[in-house]
Amino acid sequence: DTNRHAVLLPINGHAVPFHVSMIKSMSYVEDDSSYTLRIFFNGPGVGLGRNTFIAPSSGDPYYIKELAFRSNDREHLLTCEKTFKELRKSVAAKEARDRDAAEMADDFKLVPGVGKAPTLVDVQIKPVLSGRKAIGYLKAYGNGFRFTTQRGETVDFAYDNVRHAFFQSSENDIKVIIHFSFRRPIMLGKKKVYDLQFFTEVMEESMSVNTTRIDGYDRDEIEQEQREREKRNKLNNLFASFVRKVEDYLPKFEDGDPVFEFDIPYRAIGFEGVTERKTALQMYPTTNCLIELTDFPFFVLDVNDVDIAVLERVDFGAKNFDIVFVKKNFKNPAVDVKNCIVNVSTVPNENMDAVKEWLSNVS
Repeated sequence: DTNRHAVLLPINGHAVPFHVSMIKSMSYVEDDSSYTLRIFFNGPGVGLGRNTFIAPSSGDPYYIKELAFRSNDREHLLTCEKTFKELRKSVAAKEARDRDAAEMADDFKLVPGVGKAPTLVDVQIKPVLSGRKAIGYLKAYGNGFRFTTQRGETVDFAYDNVRHAFFQSSENDIKVIIHFSFRRPIMLGKKKVYDLQFFTEVMEESMSVNTTRIDGYDRDEIEQEQREREKRNKLNNLFASFVRKVEDYLPKFEDGDPVFEFDIPYRAIGFEGVTERKTALQMYPTTNCLIELTDFPFFVLDVNDVDIAVLERVDFGAKNFDIVFVKKNFKNPAVDVKNCIVNVSTVPNENMDAVKEWLSNVS
């Protein structure tokens, strides 16, 4: 029964329905004189887990582990097996769509705000749209932002879906960044994303690889460095001005505070660490997060989600140590344990006191 996602099995002269989620697998076996279709069911501790099955209030529970049906009609059994696999695939796809729809941010319509809307021009977006580099402008509205590319593509997101907003100026970095982390994911093209970043490059990445001057008295190099400093200062001021205007433009709570504020990384206590990407990254604490926004994929850890942080491999004879963050949802059986633990390894020992102080202040 494809409409009800069920398989009807003949048992004692009755067609008994079983939902496809209760069936673990089907296998077709061919003997010398007959053909057999074996059906294996999920049960406690198998497939769906013990807590999925509710035992009856009285008596001992019994579970079907396997059923076998023998027939002389080979094609019919093969058709049954094929139909079951197609049905299970379609049900899994529907459940995935339903899960995505349940966690996606609600659709909303942008409304104009009061006064002149802050606009940031000539910025790029990451992740990219349509798989290509896109330059456009970011504009604030009464209830959200809209990014519009030069090709006319748009991305909208609501203020009330912004969990964290960051402004990272360029010091020794190659770009100035405004970054948003969302409470619920939004669709970017066909992708589901939890973070959006808007940035402008101070210099090309290829130019930042070699910053060593050949001749300290070379006039061309001195002028080039001067132009880079001027461009960096100009972009930093431009982004900082946009951030201030947005915070003034945002809707306010009853106490007068905006619906969100931009957080700024504490560069003085930044440290190098290695995450699951196996690459050393320059990480910065903020008021509520630990972030790395320069490289993609981004790293944003909200310390409000953390239950405990543990320093491991602390040995004053070693050169580095590790930090293990255990999230508050660790004991939730519905959450994969791998998503509850965040490791930041190979942190230099000279950063230990600063890390301890930051963790003590945010705990």
